Amino acid sequence: MSASNGEIRKRTEGLVLYTNELYHKSYPGKPASNLIATLANYSDFSAKLGGWPNRFYRIYKDKDPNQQGMYKSLATGTMSTNDVVYKYAGWSSDYYSDNGVTNILHGMHTLAAAGFPSLRLTIGQEYIFSCEVFVSKTHIRNSDSYPVISAKATDQTGKYYGYYDFGKTGTWQVVTIVFTPSLKSLVKATSGSAGTAGTSGTSGASGVITRTLTHTLYLWPHEGTNAASDRRRGYMLYKNPQLEKGNIRTQFTRFEKARSSVNSLKDLSSNKIL
Repeated sequence: MSASNGEIRKRTEGLVLYTNELYHKSYPGKPASNLIATLANYSDFSAKLGGWPNRFYRIYKDKDPNQQGMYKSLATGTMSTNDVVYKYAGWSSDYYSDNGVTNILHGMHTLAAAGFPSLRLTIGQEYIFSCEVFVSKTHIRNSDSYPVISAKATDQTGKYYGYYDFGKTGTWQVVTIVFTPSLKSLVKATSGSAGTAGTSGTSGASGVITRTLTHTLYLWPHEGTNAASDRRRGYMLYKNPQLEKGNIRTQFTRFEKARSSVNSLKDLSSNKIL
């Protein structure tokens, strides 16, 4: 490393680059792309079941276009302009006469590869699906852990789950799923027929090498519940859902703003000559 001190001479000794990997402004994370698109409102989800009482609403720090409250009135902590927050309010006592959401499928929102090509994931590649989740203290469940996010490969068996501890409502919890797409059922090529004298045989069907699998990601506030009485009162917030390669969750970056190696580590020294 070298730097000019304002003259022709260059100083190469005694310079130190100060960084702190534990400070998020110093180390946002490795170069990464978020494979989950930023959605403007509930209509952008692949599936959104249950009609208007069960919609997801975008929440902002400085405006309230859907009359769902601004961030500071709903949860602890702070919200930056880069953060993406969705609210589910279907549990509210204003709906279903406080009897709870009668159909467990209502409130389920998904993102599927059919509408989001980035969710065609590579077989054998490790991925991490993460999200910060907040459940209000007014929600009826106050013990045990339940899945609030999940992931599944299309036409494949098995599903992966991320859990929220409902014994700690009123807090933000980081929920993560680490998974590796794998092919459960194989695609086989067929052989061609033998040729007769003077004629050639038929060619076999080309073998299809499957390298990717389409996936669906679920944001489902009450997956795993057994009764409508477990699906009432309060609300849930999903903050900064992110799907990225690897098994370590990095600082959130939007789908349209992939983090490059250039901005994955920042200098904190304030040394103007660097």
